[in-house]
Amino acid sequence: MSDLREGLLECFPPLPREIWWVPDNKLEFDEKDREFKEKRLVLVFSHALLGSLPKDSVYVVPISKSGYSDRLSRPIAKEVEKYYSSVQLNKKSFVFLNHPQPVCIKYFKEKICLVKIDFYQSILFDLELEILRKPTYDLSV
Repeated sequence: MSDLREGLLECFPPLPREIWWVPDNKLEFDEKDREFKEKRLVLVFSHALLGSLPKDSVYVVPISKSGYSDRLSRPIAKEVEKYYSSVQLNKKSFVFLNHPQPVCIKYFKEKICLVKIDFYQSILFDLELEILRKPTYDLSV
């Protein structure tokens, strides 16, 4: 990675609600259902309940071009507010909430788009209830 690109990512890290390309081998998935690719889309999010991270990492949830809708996966193609790239999300794209994980910002390759705020907030709500098992009204965190 070039020093300029690395410096830019440090000054302007990926932000919540953004979708980026990252190398697929930097993400953890259920191995039995995984289709390995060179790169994979991820949705960046921030959540205090997951704990603090080194300043060079952010939390993401992976996106797949195929999936099914259930309480831990959500269709995302119609939830884009703004595109930054010529890449468009596949109509069958799903975000998988059961795989939240940190990724170092040096692995972020290209910003693709920004999701709508209401969709992002619903993702955070679902993460709190389904994954983290903390009610959203819990002020002790």
